[in-house]
Amino acid sequence: MNESIKKKINGIGEAGNVVSIILIVLTALGCLCLIAALIVFMLLPKDAVTLGLQIDADAIVGKSLIGPYLDDIDMSDVEDLDVGISAGGSAGGRVKGTVEKTEEGLRAGFSTDRLNVPSGRLAYGILAAIAKALAKLVVLIILNKLSREFKNCDTPFADGVIRWMTVFAWVLLGASVFSQVASSAAAAMIFRSGGFQVNLNLTMVFVTLVVLFLTMIFRYGAKLQHEADETL
Repeated sequence: MNESIKKKINGIGEAGNVVSIILIVLTALGCLCLIAALIVFMLLPKDAVTLGLQIDADAIVGKSLIGPYLDDIDMSDVEDLDVGISAGGSAGGRVKGTVEKTEEGLRAGFSTDRLNVPSGRLAYGILAAIAKALAKLVVLIILNKLSREFKNCDTPFADGVIRWMTVFAWVLLGASVFSQVASSAAAAMIFRSGGFQVNLNLTMVFVTLVVLFLTMIFRYGAKLQHEADETL
């Protein structure tokens, strides 16, 4: 391989190694802080701290869009929304929604009563944050291994580079799914909603596919290089 190209590849690996080490240290420190916070929350009485949540939102469909039809809308057929919600225990309230005509157009809004969540349940959120930080830490460690392979390799088609690229792709996808599961589980436990929903991060899926595609290219390049070496 051309020596200048080799130096550039090794330089990229060196930069990745330094950046990944810094991120590993910062993530580890953040994880320790979260663990300390979790311990504090677990030692507190369950109702020592209460988080209050209240949401007010509205949307307006302007006259420029529905102006010709606004007068034909019969508001007597539109019922206001009033639904009870519960997060278990003392946490609970109602969601109220309204639809009305205004000078700007048709306005739809909703508001919630104050939703109180005691500190005992907030610990689930911290636990989820710890789980996500640990998943991120594993990804960064694998990234550091890959960076070191680039730093020390004579060719990007080395077996170590290909192996760690493959591991990085699958670990990245697994960490993304794990983080989504942790967040959904924490939300279900905090608000006692009984619902559990995991939304797959399409960005991570795309990145995983790109890395795996690059791995296939590198494998093919390694095969061609091996055949060229045997010919020589």
